[in-house]
Amino acid sequence: MSIGPHAKSVLFVALLLLSVCGCQPSTGADSCQYANDGECDDGRLGALTSVCDPGTDETDCANVDPTVCLTTDDGYCDDGRPGAESSKCAAGTDEADCGP
Repeated sequence: MSIGPHAKSVLFVALLLLSVCGCQPSTGADSCQYANDGECDDGRLGALTSVCDPGTDETDCANVDPTVCLTTDDGYCDDGRPGAESSKCAAGTDEADCGP
């Protein structure tokens, strides 16, 4: 199967745009645009944010401890209990903001 000249042109332009903008597809261990910045951003329990697709910020997330809430003491309950603002932390790990 071969692709026609129009398809080749479209593919070329797409690849050119990706190289110019520095974009990369969101697949692979460190394909997140925020990979290797020292903060886990792929939304897993214990991550600081969820701005990246799951599994795309592996180096930063390798040592994340899901039993520790990184946003504790920020004034927002983040451990998913009823009334919590978010569930970015594991249940019971944001006692400082959620109460016992």
